[in-house]
Amino acid sequence: MLKKLRHGGGRRCPHTVIAGQRNTVECPRVSGTASLVIAGDDNEIAIDPGATLGTLTVNISGNGNRLIVAEGVRLESLNLWVQGTGSTCIIGPGTYISSANLMLAESGTRIDIGSKCMIASGIEIRTGDSHGIFDLASRERINPGQDIRIGSNVWLTNGVLVLKGADIPDGSVVGARSVVTKPLEEKNAAYAGNPARLVRSNIIWSWHLDRLE
Repeated sequence: MLKKLRHGGGRRCPHTVIAGQRNTVECPRVSGTASLVIAGDDNEIAIDPGATLGTLTVNISGNGNRLIVAEGVRLESLNLWVQGTGSTCIIGPGTYISSANLMLAESGTRIDIGSKCMIASGIEIRTGDSHGIFDLASRERINPGQDIRIGSNVWLTNGVLVLKGADIPDGSVVGARSVVTKPLEEKNAAYAGNPARLVRSNIIWSWHLDRLE
């Protein structure tokens, strides 16, 4: 069954449809454009009324998936793509996203983004490879998806790529064009490179150039 998606006001979404059963959507006012498409059952999109949405594109193909956006989140441009069953994306309170692609490309995986993060432009975060890689002899798959955790007060600068299995500690700064492929160890530290490595410990970053908050 195909039916129109209802949301909480703002501009009318140009392409917002649901094909499936028992899907729930709570979406506040949209200042820019939004495209919310669900094909499957028992999916949930819950965006707090205190969040600010610019351009939002959500495509969910599968069952039992969730997008949770907390109070005070500001999304300038976000593209979320979900394929499979039982995956979750959570964006914590007060986080700002300039432009990002989030891909839950494997069933049962998670992207957790903490509170008061700054996600700059051209960010890509993905829990899987989108295609299988298999051992030639055993025929067993060798590239399963993995969860991603981004702590609170993390700054991902322009063009960062965050891949499956990454864990970025609280207070981290990740330099431009870096690639995070595994858990990083120190909080309040700066990382850069491909793969990202520790370049400085005991730092604190600010939204302002000339002062700490």
